[in-house]
Formats: sequence, structure tokens, C-alpha cells
Amino acid sequence: MTNYVLIKTNQDLGQLCAEISQSAAIKIAVDCEFVREKTYRPILSLVQIAFENQIFVIDFVENSLSLSPLEKILFNSSLTKVIHSARQDLEIFYTLFGRVPFPIFDTQIAAVFAGFGQSVGYQSLVAQILNKDLDKTQQYTNWAQRPLSSEQLTYAAQDVEDLLAIFVYLKEKLQNADRLWWAEEEMSGLLEPVTYTVDVETVWQKFKSKHKFNRFQKAILQDLCRWREREAQKNNVNRGRVMRDHHIEALVLRKCMNLEDVKSIIKSEELSQLIWNVLQQSYDRPESSWPSHSSVPKIGKNQLNLYQDLVDLWEKTAQDLNLPKSLIASKDLKKLASGEDSRCLHGWRLQCFGRKALTLIHR
Repeated sequence: MTNYVLIKTNQDLGQLCAEISQSAAIKIAVDCEFVREKTYRPILSLVQIAFENQIFVIDFVENSLSLSPLEKILFNSSLTKVIHSARQDLEIFYTLFGRVPFPIFDTQIAAVFAGFGQSVGYQSLVAQILNKDLDKTQQYTNWAQRPLSSEQLTYAAQDVEDLLAIFVYLKEKLQNADRLWWAEEEMSGLLEPVTYTVDVETVWQKFKSKHKFNRFQKAILQDLCRWREREAQKNNVNRGRVMRDHHIEALVLRKCMNLEDVKSIIKSEELSQLIWNVLQQSYDRPESSWPSHSSVPKIGKNQLNLYQDLVDLWEKTAQDLNLPKSLIASKDLKKLASGEDSRCLHGWRLQCFGRKALTLIHR
């Protein structure tokens, strides 16, 4: 049975945060429950905190609690925030506070370097390390709905119950393998604000089917994705509620000649007019402004042998270190073979792979 304290008032929240600040604790476990199905920005529902064998579930929805006490804890530089798969939680905090909490320790990233595989879930880690089974039947809860049941609150509390024990295990394992600095270097990317900001000019690059479009079509895709992103941001609605991906793809593939062509794809007359305005501007773009096909360099004939040698080294390194290949490199290999700089030549990747790769390049 998971024991927890439910925090629902500003007074109790203030007392909790004061207790954490005044304690000797140097680390706390943190997790969030949120909803974002209909909105552009996530809506915070619960924050779960574990420290010194205590678990607290803070309900920010029922009484619209102040965020100020929590902010002081999250940005206490002497207190490590232990989070599993931290990116989404940190995005919420960045949205709320305009900065990223620090210092942090992401147990999912640490687990990769400890040999547990890429993107391993918290439930799996608890089972493998602590030999415990977590009940995940409440994972699809609507966290905006009130009241929450005891089962839902218990599920939320369990997400931090064992997190500090997992942290201690992983940190010791990484220290013994001299990989702790590898993991911490990788986690440092989570502290960069750019991780949580969307560039409306490049958001089209995340479109799944972009590779099948020519340059002219990519220019249309870029303009439609930029417009959709701005509309979603302005109205705080999910991108799909502005325009769905399959509608964008249809508009890109079909060169609409007039407003009626747009209406045949987009049934809303008002929305069709807005999109037609965007398309007309796209059609008038000069070719010099169209996106290029790919940023990945092409391998020349005289570089093919080097590239294959780098691939062989890459695969062997990943196998020897028990790390996912994609964590070490991916498109970086073509950059290396083409003489360009690469993330493989920096930080922990330089130590475990980059130096050997440079030996192949300069032989």
C-alpha cells in the first residue's frame, strides 16, 4: 500500500515547500500529471514529490494553488530533482516559469548508459531493479477531471515512490563504470531552453511525410505548418484542431487553383479562405527561398569505403558498450565521412567512439 499526503491548500503547500527547504535533503523525486489533448500548452494537474521516505501529491486544479512555493523548490540549486523521462515535465515547468529547473537527474537517460536500453519505462525499471510490479491501470486517467479517486491518486503517488531508490542504484552503477559523466552530459541538453521552444520556421521538418515532397512542395509545407503553428499558439489549441496533418498533405500534393479547390479539402469556408491566402503566398515564393532537399551530406564514391568502416566501428562500439547505436551516432557518420564536424567528436562520444573514428579518417 502506497502512503501519501494529499496537498490541496496554499497553506499546506507552503508548509511542505518550507519543510523541504529547511531539511537536509539534497534530492527529491518529482513527477507531473497533466493534460494537453485539446490545448497547445500543457495544463498542470498534479505534482508528486517524494523526499525522506515521504510522498506528497499536490493538486493544483481543485483550488487553483499558487505556483510560487513550488517554484522555489524547483529552482533550489542545492536540491537535485530526480525525474524519469524528464522532458515533458520540464517543458511544463518551462511553460509555467519561463526557465528550466536545475539541477536535474533523468533516470531514463541514466538507465540507457547503465545498459537498460533506450527509452525504458519507469514500470520496467522498478520491476528489473527492485523486483516490484506497478499497477498501471490508471495511466489513461483524465487528470483534469475532479474529483480524483483514491486509486488515481495512489497511481500518481507510485510514480515517485521508488524513484529515489532507482536514482541511488543507477548513480552507483554509472560511477562504478565511469559513465556517470556521460549520462550527466547527456542530461545537460534538457536544461537548454531551446529544447522547449518551437521555431515556426523549421516546424515543417517534423512532418512525417516530408521526404516525398519536391522543393516546391516543401515550400508549401513550410508555409502551412508555420501558419498552423502560429494559430495553435495564439489560440492555445492543439495543432490538429487548427488543421490535421492529412489535410496539409493533401493541400501540398494538390496545387489548388482557386478557393473552391481548397474547400474540397477543407470543409470550413472561413478556414478555407485563411488557407487559400497562405497558399497564394506560397505559390509566389521565388525558387531561391524553397527549402533544400536534405541537410544530410551525400557520400561520394571515394568516401564509400571510409563510410562503411565508420559504420562497422559504430556497430561494434555500440555492441561492446551495450548502448543503442542511435545514441552514439546516426546521420553523424555521413558528416564524419564527408569531413564535417559531428557530435561524435565531442564529449563522451569522442572518448568512446570519436577518437577511433578520427584514426580511421586520418589513416
